[in-house]
Amino acid sequence: MIAELECVVLDCPEPRTLAEFYQALLGGEVNKPDRRWGVADSFATLHTTAGLVLTFQRVLDYRPPRWPDPEHPQQFHLDLGVPDLDEGQRRVLKLGATLLKRDRRGWRIFADPAGHPFCLLRR
Repeated sequence: MIAELECVVLDCPEPRTLAEFYQALLGGEVNKPDRRWGVADSFATLHTTAGLVLTFQRVLDYRPPRWPDPEHPQQFHLDLGVPDLDEGQRRVLKLGATLLKRDRRGWRIFADPAGHPFCLLRR
C-alpha cells in the first residue's frame, strides 16, 4: 500500500449548495473544522457519518457530466494521504503515473495512466 484515501473531490458550480445536498443524502457535517482542508466560497467539505470526506470545488464555466457522453466527462479527483511525499511520488511514478504539478501547499498532482488527476498529500 502506498497511500490512504483522504477524500473525493467533486467539481461543481456551487460548492456549499452541493455539500448540503450530499449532507441531506448521506448525513454528516458541512465544513467541519479539519486541519487538512480550509473552506472558502470556492471550496466546501462534508464529513459523512460513515467517515468518508467529500469535498466540493468551484469550477468556473462548469460543464456538468452527461453520462455516458464522452464530450461531457465525469469530473472528480482523489486526494491520497502518504507519510512521505517523495517516497509516494517515486512509487506512483514507477506504477505509471505522470507528475503534473507541485502545488503551493506541498501537494503533488499526478495523472493516472488513463489521464485522471489525483493528488498526493502528506498524511
